[in-house]
Amino acid sequence: MQALANGVTVLTYLYSDSHGDNTNCVIHIRYSDDYGATWSDKNKDLLGNSIANFPMYPPGGEPGTSELGPGDPHLILCDNGDLLLHMWKVKYGTEVWGTYQTRSTDDGITWSTPTLIEFVGLSAAVNLRTFMTDDYFVYSGVIYAAARQYDDRFGSNCKSLFVKSTDNGATWDY
Repeated sequence: MQALANGVTVLTYLYSDSHGDNTNCVIHIRYSDDYGATWSDKNKDLLGNSIANFPMYPPGGEPGTSELGPGDPHLILCDNGDLLLHMWKVKYGTEVWGTYQTRSTDDGITWSTPTLIEFVGLSAAVNLRTFMTDDYFVYSGVIYAAARQYDDRFGSNCKSLFVKSTDNGATWDY
């Protein structure tokens, strides 16, 4: 969840048949203007309008088409007011395909198509094994975030990374 300057709280959450099966997995979004006492219908704004690109999933992770799907949605509120939504592209236990990012510049009403984050300083192969959906903070306009890097494409042997963005999530440095 993120509380915005306009008093609206934005919530994203993962829906799946089970934690280990991403075949029908999607990310939904909801809004509240009373600090979470009530929420909009899923994938609708406070006026009942549909939110474009929701339910959300990374390209190639369309529900019902493969076992690759989104994992661990994570909202980031940038210093400039943009919202970022990060998600994994994963088939738990067998395949990892990196962190995808989508952006909203209008308080979560419209969202870009998710794209793979290519971390500066990491090789393409390592980039696909890096997940950034754990925690973050903004200090003096810089977003600092935790990430996990797995040793192989099957999600074993993980180490923690510290990444940052000095441009509101346009680029991410290891």
